[in-house]
Amino acid sequence: GSSGLGHFHVLRAFPIGEEICENLGFEWEEIQEITRDAFATGGNERFRKYYQKNCPGSKGAGSFDMDWSQKTNPLLWINAPFEHMDRVVEKICHDRAKAIVVAPCWDEKAPWLQRLDAISESCFEVPLSWKLFTNHKGVALPQQWWKTRVYLVDGNWDEVFGLSDEEESEDEEESPRTASKHRLRGV
Repeated sequence: GSSGLGHFHVLRAFPIGEEICENLGFEWEEIQEITRDAFATGGNERFRKYYQKNCPGSKGAGSFDMDWSQKTNPLLWINAPFEHMDRVVEKICHDRAKAIVVAPCWDEKAPWLQRLDAISESCFEVPLSWKLFTNHKGVALPQQWWKTRVYLVDGNWDEVFGLSDEEESEDEEESPRTASKHRLRGV
């Protein structure tokens, strides 16, 4: 519907989603009803509840205009357009979201990727053989040249990670940061 929420759709099989959830320590059956797809577009939603990527909102920002907090969304599935990953990580930090985040790793030095590494509870690299990406008709596409990781962000991290770059630079001397909350796991 026009609100960006969907509740009565017959979903396509999503075996890769099941694999991802199991690798992050979730049972597929237990998260299907509580998870919301944060960036769905006509027919590609992965869960019954979803925000349309470009749904109208007070700022016209679609999913970015919605509340991602855990009180509204116990768990988000975030496979956003990759060009918006900096905004995605900023929104996760701002709303202290609990989320499963699919992220490209084409530049390990990208500030948003370093921040995602720092706030994540766990992550793993998606094997190249997995057909994670689909076209608009739901047909699986081959994995691209870049590495793809899936992160679990639990909304619980040291406050310094949610600060802006300016605030972080002011606090650096007083508050040492660890590089990450997790170790990268192989599948």
